[in-house]
Amino acid sequence: MHKTAWTSLPSDRIKPTHKPPAQSSDSKGKGKAKASNEPPKSSEVKRLEALADAVRRYKGTEVDSQGGCFCQAREHALSTYTPICLSCGLILCSINLPHHKCPSCLSALLDPALREAITARLEASIADTLAHEAAARARAQEEQRRAVGDFPSLGGPTAPGVPSSADSALRPPPQAHKVLSLNSKTKRVVISSYTPSPTPSRPPSRSDAKEEVQTRVNRPPNEVAYSREPLQPARPWANVVGDAIVYRPPVKDAKPKGEGKRRRKQNRPAESAS
Repeated sequence: MHKTAWTSLPSDRIKPTHKPPAQSSDSKGKGKAKASNEPPKSSEVKRLEALADAVRRYKGTEVDSQGGCFCQAREHALSTYTPICLSCGLILCSINLPHHKCPSCLSALLDPALREAITARLEASIADTLAHEAAARARAQEEQRRAVGDFPSLGGPTAPGVPSSADSALRPPPQAHKVLSLNSKTKRVVISSYTPSPTPSRPPSRSDAKEEVQTRVNRPPNEVAYSREPLQPARPWANVVGDAIVYRPPVKDAKPKGEGKRRRKQNRPAESAS
């Protein structure tokens, strides 16, 4: 059979098995964030990071929108960053953040040296908090593996309380096991498979999820309450403020008659025999 250039063969009708190269995710959308295997940040880490970011962007013009707190460390703990205002001497509690102005005199609380020191301190606190949380997660995973029946890893961790990535990759997942049993009625062998299920962690309660609402002490009045009436020379102890105060004498305990005499006779020294 004479073949020409346009003669079709049976192999030409077979579809190719190879697939075109998949398009990279970066070309589809550059704005999409890549998925990370890191655990979500806790509320304490988020609070410290927000405070550190605010201190880095400090300009000395930000004021607390709620007016600050004037408890002077009586209701709340003393501030560990700016415990006192160097302009008016107001004692600042932990509610008064360091990047805010003084709630009393509206003066800046941070200078460049103190700002750098607080920033370094916050960064160290964030690193310590992340390390403690990672160690707590590692302990929880180890307890979960022991509860399932897995053996602990033989290699030492890279950091105290934190397992290495190689140990976690080499450790096999919990495998299913089969049980052979003989049915006494049918005289047949029954194969049952069991898969160990990890114990689920306890979900956070509603009380833990709710943030504690801290009460604030408002600014004291500018005027001091005093009486404009003159004192009376005959009664200098009289109350001239205007409050209705009534004197009440102390209540005496009612004692039975003769009890005092018996005590005096018992405490009296015995007379010597003549």
